[in-house]
Amino acid sequence: MVKKNIIIAIFVAVIVVLVGAFTCFFFNSSESSEVSTSKPITGEKWVWEKTVMNNDEVTTPNQAEAFTVTFDAEGQVTGTTDCNNFFGSYEIENNKITFGPLASTKMFCEDSQENVFHGFLGEVGSFFIDESNRLVLEIKFDSGSIIFKNGN
Repeated sequence: MVKKNIIIAIFVAVIVVLVGAFTCFFFNSSESSEVSTSKPITGEKWVWEKTVMNNDEVTTPNQAEAFTVTFDAEGQVTGTTDCNNFFGSYEIENNKITFGPLASTKMFCEDSQENVFHGFLGEVGSFFIDESNRLVLEIKFDSGSIIFKNGN
């Protein structure tokens, strides 16, 4: 009887160790795959496709290809709108992104969506690259997403 209890105890211990090892492997490999599959946003020209708010409101550019953003490795962002060019700074920490003040040329264009676009950028809190290689800038407080296609 004692020998049987020892065998059962060893069997249970082996099962516990295997489950623990599997759990550690599973969680560690999923974390590292997120990091290894993340793509840099620098060096690419990103073209605004649409902004989707969580109330299902969708804003699309009136002029396709007019709105772009480009991030360089030194923390500078440049871009175009349907009226002006703009530039400024940005900072990234993990998947969090913040923009510094944006400056732009000062042409006036009637019916421009420039202020709407800049307003969206000013509310961004994080980003990711989706499975279709689109840059998704997430608006703070889970309010919506600004979606860009790769323009290169």
